[in-house]
Amino acid sequence: MDIDRCRALIYAIDTGSLFAAAGKLNITASGISKMMSTFEHDIGFELLYRNRGGVIPTKKCLDILPSIRQLVEQNEMCDKLVETISEQPQGRIKIGCAHHAYLSWLGDITKEFQKVYSKIEIELIHDIVQIY
Repeated sequence: MDIDRCRALIYAIDTGSLFAAAGKLNITASGISKMMSTFEHDIGFELLYRNRGGVIPTKKCLDILPSIRQLVEQNEMCDKLVETISEQPQGRIKIGCAHHAYLSWLGDITKEFQKVYSKIEIELIHDIVQIY
């Protein structure tokens, strides 16, 4: 199922109007009308009753509407997750410490750092020579 068509259907039902749904999606009224017609053709049944007063979902539409809403919500959550993951820095950091006394202090700091930047691997080395 095409997510854009599903989203358009939800907006049309929630607003009761193809024109209002088109406005929310920044497309023309004829564009959303064609989108709904194609959607109905692809699934093989009518989704909306259309009249001058707006649109009303058909019985079959109401039967699948909870699943369509869930599909759109899951897609939006996935998009947000991808955005979050792609924005998070990642890589590897090596930190050298010449004196053992500072290792526990650095360990505490790196734990806090990794809470924020979980995609960055940190390696603590107690001898500067080991870095190279």
